[in-house]
Formats: sequence, C-alpha cells, structure tokens
Amino acid sequence: MFSLLAPAKINLYLKVSYRRPDGYHEIDTVMQAISLFDRLSFYPDSKLRVLTKGRRIPQKDNLVTKALDLLKAYTGVKKGICVVIEKKIPVAAGLGGGSSDAAAALMGACHLWQIPAKLSLLSFLGSQIGSDVPFFFTSGQARAQSRGEILSPYPLPVDYRLALVCPKFSISTPWAYRELNLPLTSPNPAGNFLRTKKEKVIGEDLRNSTHALHFSNDLEAPVIRRFPEIEGIKKAFLAAGWEPALMSGSGPAVWAAFPKNMEGKKLPRQKERPAAMIRKLLAQSGITTKFDLFVVRPLISCANAPVGGQPA
Repeated sequence: MFSLLAPAKINLYLKVSYRRPDGYHEIDTVMQAISLFDRLSFYPDSKLRVLTKGRRIPQKDNLVTKALDLLKAYTGVKKGICVVIEKKIPVAAGLGGGSSDAAAALMGACHLWQIPAKLSLLSFLGSQIGSDVPFFFTSGQARAQSRGEILSPYPLPVDYRLALVCPKFSISTPWAYRELNLPLTSPNPAGNFLRTKKEKVIGEDLRNSTHALHFSNDLEAPVIRRFPEIEGIKKAFLAAGWEPALMSGSGPAVWAAFPKNMEGKKLPRQKERPAAMIRKLLAQSGITTKFDLFVVRPLISCANAPVGGQPA
C-alpha cells in the first residue's frame, strides 16, 4: 500500500470566448495549485475498485474509475487495483478535486503496476476524461487554453496566503457554461489577459511580476445571478481589504488573498486563529450561508511521490 496527495486548484483568471462545435468552450485561464488535498491510497486487488471516504460518489461516476479504465485499455494491463479516496476537497466547487484525483490515480496505478509511462502520456490520457486533468501533471502553475488541455508554464510567486470559502452547495460546471449563452463560434476569441499597471495584484512580489494578472472570471456573473451568496462573500472580502477576491472556476468556492499588511507574517501554529478571524469577518458582513473554510498556500508543484509505504 502507498498513498498520493491530490491538490486542489483555483483559477486566477478565466476567459470564456465561445462555444466550440465539439460542445466544449474555448477558454483562456491561469490555474494555481493550492495546499488543500485529497489522499488516494492504492492496494493490489483482483478487480478495479474505487472507494470514497468523506463523500458518497458512485464508482461508475468517479473520474478515477474512468481514468483507470482508460489506462487499462491503453496499456492492456489485466491487473486489478483498489483505490481509497479520502475526500477533503469540496465536490463540484470549482476546485478541480475530481480531476486532481484522476491525475493522481493514473500516476498511482502506473507505480503499482510498474508501467513506465511518461507524464506526457498520462496528461494525454487525462485529457480524454476531463479538461482540467492535464493541469495536475504540471508544475502547479500554468496557463491553459483551447478547452483547457493546451498548457504553458506560468511561474508566479507563492509567498502569500489565501482564504478559501466554499458554500455548502454544488454547482454543475456544464450548467454554468450553458448560462453564458455564448454563440457557437466567435471571430474574436482573445481576452484581456494581461493586467494594467494601475490594477491591484496579490502581494508586492506579484506587483512586480512580468506575468501580472487581470483577476476576472467570466463565469461569475451568470453563476451569481442564480447564487447571490457568492457575491456576498466576495463583497465582504473586498470591503475588508482582502483582495483580490474571485470565484474559482464554475464556483461556488471563493478565494481571497490575505491583506497586504499581513503579508510576510507567519501564520499562527493553530489554524483556528486565522479561520476564526475570517469567520468573524463574514459574520459581520451578514453572511449566513453555511460554508467550509480553509486557509491555504499556493504550491509550486502538483507532482507526487508515493508516501506512507511502498507498492506491494
């Protein structure tokens, strides 16, 4: 038995240009991996089994099952495997938990089955089951284009912290894209990607970055029309000086950078203190929506090495 950690992601920028003939949407986004993880444990088995702790997800609907079925079909492997997923990343929250689990499952299965597959191959296979899956084979910081499978490195500083608020309801990604009601094609797919010098960014280091971002998400407006609670959380952060603040992906998760005057200070050892501060801020703003709260850091790698044992 051995385990892998599968990180969540947030979108720092998301531009949706048009609906493609294949049903996907043309996008331009920057994604950042964060220190919120699911844990996947791998065991030898005579069959393919995927078990989930912390959230009931039918095996047939799990992206991990689809990823492993695809890997077996591609490689011709006849062995079985049991994958136990301990869910910490909220489901259908815009954080890429299912895609990250699928990427970790492909790496874990190759390790257990002793398949010398390259990350480029695993990324290709992952793209067949989910547009976000290839991102989780990158450095953890990347610009994604087309339907999300065309990736390029996008290095950014990581010396800041984030509050991540996840309302306790789910949002369907296909529904969010449909609500945009975009035409089938567009002659001008390019978005306003680079940020102007006058706009604010995360921390002083990002202020001086050559890759300074325009923090926007085209999915926010249609999603907020149906779920105004998201706008309430975002406004609470912005009014208190926690910026930028943005919905991640198709939501409902909202992230916000710790205020500038808190940059460079170490977090207390007990996470309850910053979490209590954030809960107080939201309560004072009249936020009554139930939510999960995480204090996280950006990562500089999605790559995993086995932990907690060796392959049997």
